[in-house]
Amino acid sequence: MNMNSVKIQRGNPIGVSVAIIGLGLIGGSLAKSVRTHTDHHIIGFDVQRDVMMSALSEGVIDEAPESIEETLGKSDIVFLCLYPFETVEFVKQHYNNFKEGSIVTDTAGLKEDIVKFYSKLTHNEKGVDFVGGHPIAGSEKSGFSNSSDRLFINASYVLTPHRGNRESSIAQLTTLIQQIGFGSVTCMEAKAHDEMIAYTSHLPHIIASLLLKNKPNDSINSLVGGSFRDATRVGHMNTALWTELLMCNQSNVIKILESFETEIKAVQLALKNQSMDDLSGLINLNGIR
Repeated sequence: MNMNSVKIQRGNPIGVSVAIIGLGLIGGSLAKSVRTHTDHHIIGFDVQRDVMMSALSEGVIDEAPESIEETLGKSDIVFLCLYPFETVEFVKQHYNNFKEGSIVTDTAGLKEDIVKFYSKLTHNEKGVDFVGGHPIAGSEKSGFSNSSDRLFINASYVLTPHRGNRESSIAQLTTLIQQIGFGSVTCMEAKAHDEMIAYTSHLPHIIASLLLKNKPNDSINSLVGGSFRDATRVGHMNTALWTELLMCNQSNVIKILESFETEIKAVQLALKNQSMDDLSGLINLNGIR
């Protein structure tokens, strides 16, 4: 049977219909978390039809419509689990397909450009509310097969609303996010988010990948302990996604790299000068939270 020509649905929609666009690690985990913790009707869509069928057969989603237009037209809340560039292009392409009065949010790791775009769509004729968001959770693994309803337990979620967003939309999203296991929901400006994420996420990923690339030889494996494994856990990253994230946030990433480079050079100089006092001061974290 040609699955591309058949609309598949399990049960009838009850209450809020939540659509997950992109059933990778984050989208799949969102779908599983909504399934585990709520009674909402879940609609899934992914460009890979076999992924949609897996989600449907496993009972993660209730419905896998034939088209994205049908998916958006019946969804009260839409999570766009796409790359940053794809998120904006998706909204541009399907702007007229969203359900009247629906809430559309995204999970992209960068927010400023996306939220600037969303703010231009305020007060649209269908009353669709576009809200920026970012679940601060993930894994070095990717894809629906690695998604889990445990991924977000006690994790943080950031919403980056703009002035045109409805308070009711923020409240509804906050309630849903808390219901599916997140430990905290924080609202902040998109610009501040991107500045902070350069330090808390982008810098660690760069360091992890470079540590792995500069491993002297395989014989060093016998000396690898927990500290090295912890420091390099995220090094095996989704290269396409992270290249886009780093390039999109280049000014903030460059700034934090320059600061880090200054500290590394200071350590190097202390070692060259055999200055134990300078070295001790540089690596001492007493009083730093």
